[in-house]
Amino acid sequence: MPKVKRVIAALDLPPRKAHKKTIESFKAAADRWNAKLLWIRKPLHRCHPFWQKLMVCRHVINSVGHCQLLQLDTDMLIRDDCPSPFEMASKDQIGIVAGRQGIFGNLGKTSWAHRAHSIWAKRLKTKAAPPWAHPNGGLYLYHTQVFADFFDEIAAKGQSANFDKRFGCDETIVINHLWDKCQSRIKYLPGEYNTLLHHNPHLCEHRAMQTYVYHFVGGTKRYLQKIWWKRGKNPAQP
Repeated sequence: MPKVKRVIAALDLPPRKAHKKTIESFKAAADRWNAKLLWIRKPLHRCHPFWQKLMVCRHVINSVGHCQLLQLDTDMLIRDDCPSPFEMASKDQIGIVAGRQGIFGNLGKTSWAHRAHSIWAKRLKTKAAPPWAHPNGGLYLYHTQVFADFFDEIAAKGQSANFDKRFGCDETIVINHLWDKCQSRIKYLPGEYNTLLHHNPHLCEHRAMQTYVYHFVGGTKRYLQKIWWKRGKNPAQP
């Protein structure tokens, strides 16, 4: 049986184009992991990029065929010793990283995640995933042959929702649909593969990366250019 090809895809659209260091770290990771790197630099639709992320799966299939796809945001850095995540989810699973990190531990009915999940569940007529299940949409790992219809179905609902980008679109919509249709296919990956710096602001104080993948969400983007993704033989700092 031929080996399934691996692809890393990133939707890289203005006004927030990928930093030079992000481009370099993604290329280095693709080379180490024997994966094809695909930068998507033309809009897939006129809607907000959050919704376009749900269209990446079909675009990749049309561009290079079916594959195991690691879909990443462009405000991330991958450390140069990061092990491949491609082996961490089976063909029938979708790999995601939990969004509950650092000191942001409210998982009850007063939490933002509970509100966001409830709003999108009502709009798109799905079950609402529990707040603790909320992922961060900076990383999705899946086989396109298994999940193409899943993403197509969600993307097709965009127009009826006026392509609203609020309340955690795209990740809230993805986890609600997974929870509603195929909970057993959810595979949570270690937080080291999508460390949210706005939840872990203390990490911004060190130039040397303390985990494998940093995600510079919101105001933490200003730290990206200062962080070293090339660790070489240097040990992690305390």
